[in-house]
Amino acid sequence: MKKNEEITDLSQEIMLDITNDRLPLHNILLKGSRLSLLLDIPANVTLFTEWAKWAEQNSFTIGSFESS
Repeated sequence: MKKNEEITDLSQEIMLDITNDRLPLHNILLKGSRLSLLLDIPANVTLFTEWAKWAEQNSFTIGSFESS
């Protein structure tokens, strides 16, 4: 697969994940990190990875409050 096709496919997949609520936010952010890597934007790779860690921690916290 060509790089441009992979970028387009991943972008479309991320948009579907967001609009159809298919994945947790931290997984979508990790896909955004992968997209940034393909686009050669290293600052965003780091940013999205950090946000994904934060989102995963907070989703666990929210989930524990909902079950209480």
